[in-house]
Amino acid sequence: MNKQAFLEIIERVTDGTASDEQLKLYNQYIDELKGDGSWDKVRMGDEAETRQALLALIDQKIDRPAKKQDYKLWYRAVAAVVVLSVSVWLYLFLNESKISAIPQDITAENDIAPGGNRAVLTLANGKVFDLETADIGELASDAGLKIFKVEDGVIEYKTVSSAVGVLGGIHTLTTPKGGTYRVILSDGTKVSLNPLSTLKYLSKFDYNSKRSVELNGEAYFAVTKSKAEFPKDQHKIFSVLTDKQEVEVLGTHFNIQSYSNEAATRTTLIEGVVRVSRLASTGSVKSLVLKPGEESVLTDKTFEVVEGNVEAIEAWQNGRFLFDNEHITSIMRKIARWYDVDAIYPEKMPRDLNFSGSISKNKNLSQILRIMELTRSVHFKINGRTLYIMSDE
Repeated sequence: MNKQAFLEIIERVTDGTASDEQLKLYNQYIDELKGDGSWDKVRMGDEAETRQALLALIDQKIDRPAKKQDYKLWYRAVAAVVVLSVSVWLYLFLNESKISAIPQDITAENDIAPGGNRAVLTLANGKVFDLETADIGELASDAGLKIFKVEDGVIEYKTVSSAVGVLGGIHTLTTPKGGTYRVILSDGTKVSLNPLSTLKYLSKFDYNSKRSVELNGEAYFAVTKSKAEFPKDQHKIFSVLTDKQEVEVLGTHFNIQSYSNEAATRTTLIEGVVRVSRLASTGSVKSLVLKPGEESVLTDKTFEVVEGNVEAIEAWQNGRFLFDNEHITSIMRKIARWYDVDAIYPEKMPRDLNFSGSISKNKNLSQILRIMELTRSVHFKINGRTLYIMSDE
């Protein structure tokens, strides 16, 4: 077998279509890649070049541009963190882990497609729109505004008359499991909702008070400065209220994650300045001011500022998962929300079962699970909309 044939086998192993004979050859050449002195240069060519080609192929398989690699990594001990991208393969090479069979519990028959642009809009009068099936164009009107579905995944509130003194009603945008959607509010602020999130807001903001919205779940905000000709000082402020905190800004970009099944409410600032205030009376710290790149973390016991994972926020905005030394249970909560599944864990899950890496959210669930299973530290089974996680330790 030459180098090209070996790379083709790697591709089949990644896709889950390798035959028993191909798996045998794969394991044989993994031994050679581990540097035991049996590298066949005549058939496989230069060892370093073959490894470089292999790394480029693996990066391509997970939709990432190939990067320059430090070949010393092939000989280093691998730490507790198991990486989803290239380091998954390094982990396999360095830890005697071979693939004996392609997982049979993850098949095309029981695979699950990724989420998409799904949401429900509820108006103040109780009228409901299923935005996934609604036609592009005008949906409704309210308080001198018209609501348009401008494209798949986006609705926008546009002013069509001054309607001075007319207040808008409370509208609610809700994304289900496996749903994401974006709304452009009447002041031009853009809000992107992640799955299982609800945003409540006035269709037309009151110029005599601050612009307030309520959030349950996760959303990214790109807040515009007030467009009012003579805005009141209060109207310059944009406020986001969750069950535990209030975030106030003038014009900035930030992300709030406030899910009931997460231990903390996290506010990550991308640009500008925000003030985060806790609503509970307990605790000595009542409010925090964030600078770009910082994140406030609010739990029942603590309220603090840490370095924010801005790359992870940008990743979900661009349709990717990004995990940074993240525990399997945290990852599976994100997987469950996006793929509309219920995750079931064993009674005891290892504390050090952490993963890092990036992968497209547009892939079927099986493709993500296969990559994680290559670490030989975790195994999955799909049964309908239930995902069973089994530790191999």
